[in-house]
Amino acid sequence: MKPKELNKEAKRMLEMIDSGSTSMISEDAAPYYVDISTYTDKELFDLEKKKLFRERPLFMALSCDIPNPGDFVTNEDTGIPVVITRNQKGKIKAYLNVCRHRAGRLIDEPCGNKARGFVCPYHAWKYDLDGNLTSITGEQTFGEIDKSLHSLIELPAEEKYGMIYVQSTPGPAQSIDDILGEELGHQMASWDLSSMHLVNRGIFDMPTNWKLAMDTFCEGYHFGPLHPDTIGATSYSNVMTYDRYNYNHRIGFPAKSIVDLKEQKEKDWKAFNHFSFVYFLFPNITFLVSPLFINYFELYPGSEVGEHLTRFSLYARKEMKTKEEKKEAQEQFEFIYSVVESDDYWVSENVMKGFRSGLHPYSVFGRNEFSLINVHQAFRESVGLDPNGVELKRSRKK
Repeated sequence: MKPKELNKEAKRMLEMIDSGSTSMISEDAAPYYVDISTYTDKELFDLEKKKLFRERPLFMALSCDIPNPGDFVTNEDTGIPVVITRNQKGKIKAYLNVCRHRAGRLIDEPCGNKARGFVCPYHAWKYDLDGNLTSITGEQTFGEIDKSLHSLIELPAEEKYGMIYVQSTPGPAQSIDDILGEELGHQMASWDLSSMHLVNRGIFDMPTNWKLAMDTFCEGYHFGPLHPDTIGATSYSNVMTYDRYNYNHRIGFPAKSIVDLKEQKEKDWKAFNHFSFVYFLFPNITFLVSPLFINYFELYPGSEVGEHLTRFSLYARKEMKTKEEKKEAQEQFEFIYSVVESDDYWVSENVMKGFRSGLHPYSVFGRNEFSLINVHQAFRESVGLDPNGVELKRSRKK
């Protein structure tokens, strides 16, 4: 983003700090009561897996993950095995990770390079990067078939703004611009995501519903109480800017150092050194942008309603050339992983235990948890349910 835009966000945050306030939804929209069936109902869970994770494009990789022809990443977190690659012309392609012979797993590695194409480990059928069947082992004994009818099953895939979206099932798919909208697309382009540098990856396999885990990333109300010695020591608690883009949003979280800007002329500000942005990219991505790093969290439903998988990847925004720079980046990865594991997901796991008791009927979102209300409305609306339905009960003052 341009310095002028970043300065504008800093001013918004300073005004909130001075007034002791934060972004809030209107009084007639909150407090907002959420029935715990949102997190425990199997029928709703199955509907979400179908509508949100299989029948719409998902942000599955960054362009920098597969920069060269033949580079690939695999993903089966939606329940469907997918391989994403770049063909010889540099175009992103996605396929069902299944050989057309007898459905053998084509690639069993999380990432790598297959510049010459894919070879099934079962019977060595070969495919090029455009998914065409090019060779059948022992074809003279197998018998003649029309190879053009046995290409890999292609899946909708699009690359834009350094982001790669893939839909796990064939058929019509929304474009990235339709998903993000013009303003958010412009912001994503400004972060130069295709030039990021991977630091490390980690996994959380948790006994919690995926939406409950996502809730922890959608507000800063908890910073002080839950993270007093880490995030809460350096960032303001219960102060955030909030902007919505279709089903997506952006939250701005100010560091305590932001007040130093008051002593400087605006032309001298380096505003982005004093806050970070956390994007929610519908339905399952939390994407934190800071001056030095990108924190990329992917959340997927597990096999049961009370299980989920989080994949965490840390990227450096500048190339790490020295041992010290690489060491500092790894330390940042370990710091974020530790905070999420010991604080955020510790809370999430215990909340899920409370839900399983069946005795706690509702959770309540306050006016300052603006983002949570909109996120849960989007979840319901996108699967064809009334966002103000039975599971979401609104409290109004009389």
